[in-house]
Amino acid sequence: EMEKDILAAAYCNRAAGWLNCGEWDQVLSDCDEVLRLGRSNSLTVKALYRRGKAHEAFGDADNARRDFENALLLEPNNRLALEAFENYKSVLHRLVVLSRASPELRSRQRKGL
Repeated sequence: EMEKDILAAAYCNRAAGWLNCGEWDQVLSDCDEVLRLGRSNSLTVKALYRRGKAHEAFGDADNARRDFENALLLEPNNRLALEAFENYKSVLHRLVVLSRASPELRSRQRKGL
């Protein structure tokens, strides 16, 4: 169990590094591993937030919003997740995120505007 905690923390920390470097695919992969390992709420919240930011970078507004919302369900007072989730109340923010999406992803997500 302790090994899984250390592994989850390592993936979560590496995801933060990838996020700072703009390596979005790597962020998604490492955060998925943290969530798969199912460790502490603190790590899960961090992984959800970081994965949400990567989804935003890809223009995937639906999954980004969902990750921020799930982070808030676990930790309602998390300032970063709250700010990120609150941004989705703005149609303009959602349109900016969608502008980064591939045409296929954009057409699928526009239905929810």
